[in-house]
Amino acid sequence: METLLAESVTERARQQGQRLRALRERTGVSKGLLMDRLYFKTSRAYDLYEEGTSVIRLDRLADWAHAFGLSEREFADAVLEPSQSEPRYSLDDMRAELQAAGLPDDLIAEALDTGRDQPALSRKGVARAFLQWHAKHGHAERGRRRTG
Repeated sequence: METLLAESVTERARQQGQRLRALRERTGVSKGLLMDRLYFKTSRAYDLYEEGTSVIRLDRLADWAHAFGLSEREFADAVLEPSQSEPRYSLDDMRAELQAAGLPDDLIAEALDTGRDQPALSRKGVARAFLQWHAKHGHAERGRRRTG
């Protein structure tokens, strides 16, 4: 389960990188100018963010927003949070999807607890991780988890 949750975090980072690249292309701000404004010494350091290998920390949000000439809210909406075109995914949506897939109630409760404090995009990743885990391990593994 931990491996699948880590994969959903990796996917979120990759998506953040895609949104960052899309913002750079949409605004027309060059990599060179961003590197200067963010004090990166190499283009590779910046590329790690667009690849999703590195993620933007909240304590650097103002720096990133300034580098793009945006307010912190505009930058966060464009890069850190799902775009308006991405569907919202509530806990009720998550529960319904997991129930429809036939997950047992105890596993659904665990998934909901894990996704409770997550943004919608992360919550969707948590649901996928639980579905993948259940498809791979099914009921046999559940019995071992309870007793072990």
